[in-house]
Amino acid sequence: ILQLKQAAFITKLNLSNNEIEAKVVIALTQGLKGTNITTLDLNVTDIGDEGAIALATHLKDSKITDNSIGFDLDGSDD
Repeated sequence: ILQLKQAAFITKLNLSNNEIEAKVVIALTQGLKGTNITTLDLNVTDIGDEGAIALATHLKDSKITDNSIGFDLDGSDD
């Protein structure tokens, strides 16, 4: 995550369909400051309430203008 700041050419980050938990999201949101990432996809992850709160708190300090956070309504992995 810390290396994202050195990769100025990266503007989209797709972490969907991964078992990402709140502690990873908290580190990620802190690492997004000072990057050129404008699109973040966290669909079908396990960020939970704590991760969602971290995103809401820290995204305002980033350049992200497009984000996607969702889940399967039926609870399946399909």
